[in-house]
Amino acid sequence: MRWLLRKIWAILVVYWAFALEYRIVVFIWILATSIPLVMMGVWARLSAGRAIGGYTQGDFIAYYMANMLIMHLVSTWHGPELSQHIRLGELSPRLLKPFHPLWIYGLRALPTKPLRLPIFLPPIILVALLVPGVHYNLSPLAILALLAAMVLAYTLTFFMQTSIALLAFWISEAQPLIILLYQARMLFSGYLIPLTLFPPVIANTVVWWPFRFTLSLPLEIVVGKLPPHAWGPALLAALLWNVVFFVLTHVLWKLGLKSYSAVGA
Repeated sequence: MRWLLRKIWAILVVYWAFALEYRIVVFIWILATSIPLVMMGVWARLSAGRAIGGYTQGDFIAYYMANMLIMHLVSTWHGPELSQHIRLGELSPRLLKPFHPLWIYGLRALPTKPLRLPIFLPPIILVALLVPGVHYNLSPLAILALLAAMVLAYTLTFFMQTSIALLAFWISEAQPLIILLYQARMLFSGYLIPLTLFPPVIANTVVWWPFRFTLSLPLEIVVGKLPPHAWGPALLAALLWNVVFFVLTHVLWKLGLKSYSAVGA
C-alpha cells in the first residue's frame, strides 16, 4: 500500500506543478463555462413570487451558484485525449510505466481543483449572506454526505468517460461518442435544470440513471432538496453505478490491450 501511495503522490505533485504553470488556462476555461449563471437568471426571474417544482427564487440562486463550483470539482475531461492516445499509438509509452496508465488520467485533474476554490467560494458566500432566501445545508452530517457524493460523482464521471474512450481500441474515432456522453450528462445530471423540473414520467426515471449521480446528488444534498433519510439509498445507488462502470472499464481495458495495434504500439 505504501508504494501505491508514493506513486499516487508523485502523480499529484507533477500535475500540481502543471496546474500552477498553466493556471491562466484554468481561469479562462472557468470563465467560459458560465451556463449556470445564465440558467440562474432565467429561473430566478420565472420564480419571482412563486415556487416552481418546489424551488423558490432563493433556491434557484443557491442551486446554480453551488452548481458552478461542484461541477468543476467532480468533473474530469480526459476522454478525448485518452481516445486519441489509443488511436495514434501514444498510449504505448504509458504502458511501460510502473503503474497502471489509467491512474494518470484519473488523478491528474485533481491538483487543478484547489485553483477553482478562490474563484467560486467568495461569490457563493457573499450571495448566501446578502441575498434573502439563499441557504445551504451545512450540518456536519450533510457535509459528510456531500463529500461522499462528490467523491462518487468524480469516480463515476471518470469510469463512464473512460469506458467510452476505450472504444477507440476497436473504432477509428471515439470522440463523437464522448461528446454524446457529455451532452447527455449536461441534460440529465441537473447541470442545466434541476431534475425535478422534468415532466413527472421523465423525472421519476432519470433519478436512477447514472447521470444524476455525477452532479445532481451533491447539489440536492447541499441545497436541502433531498431529505436526510434518502441520502443513504442515493449514495448506495451511486456506489453501485461506480461498480458497474468500473467493471466495464476493466473488461474493455483487458480486451482492448489484446487488440491494440495502433501506429507506434
